[in-house]
Amino acid sequence: MTYATDEHACMAAVRGDGLLDAARAVVLDELTRLAAYVFETAISTVTLVNRDRRWFADSTGMPDPKARATPRSAHA
Repeated sequence: MTYATDEHACMAAVRGDGLLDAARAVVLDELTRLAAYVFETAISTVTLVNRDRRWFADSTGMPDPKARATPRSAHA
């Protein structure tokens, strides 16, 4: 895995990995639960961002909406 340092490379990596719109992964569920525990928070999310939207790949402490994608400008 490579780590991108600029926005265009990051977005290309997100598209190339096929993570957007993917089914929830068990490892992401474990990661969000661990993060909430370690940082003593009620909510933890893994969020992927591309040019047009944010994709909540997984969350702990939040309802699991059927459509987890939101327009990027909605929270900007």
